[in-house]
Amino acid sequence: MATIKRKTREKTAKKKARTAEGAPDASTKQATSAPAPLKRDWTAILEAAFIAVSKGESIKDLCEANPDWRLQANDVHLRIVEDDELMQRYLKCRRAGAMAMSEDILNIADDSRNDFMLKETRTGNVVEVPNPETVQRSKLRIDARMRLLEALDPSTFGKKLDLSNKDGSFASLWATALQVSNAPAQTPDPKTKH
Repeated sequence: MATIKRKTREKTAKKKARTAEGAPDASTKQATSAPAPLKRDWTAILEAAFIAVSKGESIKDLCEANPDWRLQANDVHLRIVEDDELMQRYLKCRRAGAMAMSEDILNIADDSRNDFMLKETRTGNVVEVPNPETVQRSKLRIDARMRLLEALDPSTFGKKLDLSNKDGSFASLWATALQVSNAPAQTPDPKTKH
């Protein structure tokens, strides 16, 4: 009997210690409700997204810069795609962003900082030599932007093809078509009907 009373006292003391430390005890646990849904100001979020896109920035970077939104880029994209008016506005901003990106290409090409570096020769002279890493990085940045621009707006930024048939012959037209498709050149057999 004394052992049971002692164990009961020990359990009570442990409960008090846990409660004092802030740990909930089984008898005081209450049912916790789910957190209230997060209310978002979609008007402000979409406005910020449109401004970012028109500057040539990504919605993904915008969402990462605003962690309090608790959004990913696809959440914003889905909201835009669901509404035709928002989609039209997004496309206009995307076009403005493409123009901003084309200006970035010129800035990257014109930036000659670090294109050359100083290098000491075997004789001890210091000479200025091209820095291939910086030049290659600039080429990569320009190429990536050009490809994106061609995909986003091929009518403005796509490659223009010369499809003129100068002498009117089928062979000339065939040669032009092969150049456009980058296929290996094969001369058509004039005996074969096409």
